[in-house]
Amino acid sequence: MKILFVNDPHFAEAGKHPSSRKSTYLDEISAKILECKEIAKDCDLTIFTGDIFHHPRANAVSHFLVSHITNLLKDWPTKIYAVPGNHDLSESGFSGIARQPIYVLSESGIINLFHQQGLWLDDNTYSMFYGWDNNDLGKYKVKRPYGCKNFVLVCHDMLCPDKSYPFEYLPYSEISSITDYDYIFYGHVHWDSGAQKINNTIFVNSGSLSRVARNEDNINRIPRVSIAYFDDAFSDISFLTLKSAKLPGEIFVAPKETLSATGAQFSDFVTQIGSAAGVEIIDLEDYIVNLPIEEKIKEKIWHYIQ
Repeated sequence: MKILFVNDPHFAEAGKHPSSRKSTYLDEISAKILECKEIAKDCDLTIFTGDIFHHPRANAVSHFLVSHITNLLKDWPTKIYAVPGNHDLSESGFSGIARQPIYVLSESGIINLFHQQGLWLDDNTYSMFYGWDNNDLGKYKVKRPYGCKNFVLVCHDMLCPDKSYPFEYLPYSEISSITDYDYIFYGHVHWDSGAQKINNTIFVNSGSLSRVARNEDNINRIPRVSIAYFDDAFSDISFLTLKSAKLPGEIFVAPKETLSATGAQFSDFVTQIGSAAGVEIIDLEDYIVNLPIEEKIKEKIWHYIQ
């Protein structure tokens, strides 16, 4: 079995795209998805690891955008499995999924959406699927099913290689010491960690398909996807850099081109923090969206800095 993994597309239309990106953002994400569609012709399954949408607020996602994504994903050469990321969910989490745009894709049959579920992918490979759940350790303690040769977890979580980071995360070493999984494929973390084996577990993260923020990592990174091959005697993880991905100099705008002086200074500050921390919320708009405050206050903050 050959599986294509696509991380964090973060679809957003012009006018609601990340503030550090040019207005051609949607075209650029769409081109990469179309290249993934071609790659999928040589695969048996495609899995999205979360954050198909950029805006977690349903009222920030238009019918046009949902239709656009539907047209891109329809007639996909394989089945599409997906887990919901934090940007696909409201503050109510998975319990409010029916009110989110990603649910429309699921109900229309474009994707198969899973959370806290497991299934056999073939005779030898069993996979658990978990969407965003605030770093809950329970998903890592699921026991290996009888007769399973390749035990896989697909999730959207703040997993990181062992290092000192100035934010809350789950280190590879801690997870590998409590889990039965042979492979953990995860989204949420936008930088590319590749494939790393810790004890008996291989952690795989190819980085986000989108480059939301104008930071050091994204200025030096060209997005890629991961491909896993499993059978009863051999397994392999490989990576493929996307030819359709533009160079960083072609996609970003300087913060001062889009914000007032005050806003630009704040954007620079947020970007510097994110670059040092390697966290997902490093774009100014993302930073505001994810603040634990009321929506009307967020709107006032955004209005002020603009």
